[in-house]
Amino acid sequence: MRGFAARSEATTDKPATQILREKRKQDRDERDARFSTEE
Repeated sequence: MRGFAARSEATTDKPATQILREKRKQDRDERDARFSTEE
């Protein structure tokens, strides 16, 4: 949780739903990258 909300909300005026959707995508992308490097 390295400042996702602070980073996205500070730089945009998009609706909260869009912010949440992008955050979920970021989380998923980072999690996938972490898993692929661990194996």
